[in-house]
Amino acid sequence: MRAFHLLCAFVCCCIGFCVPLQAQTTPKPPQATEPLPEKDGLKVSVSAPYKRNERRLAIQADNPHINVLLQNTSSKPINIFEAWNSWGATNLSIEVTKIDGKALDTPLILSRGRMMWLENYPSTETIGPGETLVREVLLYIPPKILNPTAPESAVFPPGSLYFEFPFPPRGERRQITLRTVFYVHEENFRFQGGKLNVWTGKIASPPLDYQVSWK
Repeated sequence: MRAFHLLCAFVCCCIGFCVPLQAQTTPKPPQATEPLPEKDGLKVSVSAPYKRNERRLAIQADNPHINVLLQNTSSKPINIFEAWNSWGATNLSIEVTKIDGKALDTPLILSRGRMMWLENYPSTETIGPGETLVREVLLYIPPKILNPTAPESAVFPPGSLYFEFPFPPRGERRQITLRTVFYVHEENFRFQGGKLNVWTGKIASPPLDYQVSWK
């Protein structure tokens, strides 16, 4: 009888410990957060004139680009990586969410192609308090956009260009909803034993409608 009571006590202990364990579930990963419109005094936006109740982006065929503004709204200087080196080459991207009012299933991400460096080091540039830095986002135009009868080019375009921009046909306009994102991975950058004082984080302009045309 004593052995029976000991067995019952052992089973009850096991059940008492096992049931809560079975009820536990693997915690869900945290949801991805949207980039902030401004962080630590840095703000990003697209430069576009506002005329007749619409924002306009006029693309030059011989110099296709979009001007992106990085504004220091703080009272202290802000250092960011220059765009020519590998630390700053991919910090800036553009996300297209709608074309002619139609929402895309997934945002179209415009980013630079693969780049190579003969010289590479983490140089920075400074945006003073209240100042604005202009970054040119150079766009790649497929030959068939400019000339529908043009043959496919065998020349690989430079990696410094941003690909996949949804250009309108020549002579036409197109409404595009986009935003620009500036992202520098949040970690301590070290170079030659010293810590670099560089802005880190992720910010984005609000998605806005732009009327895109050719100059």
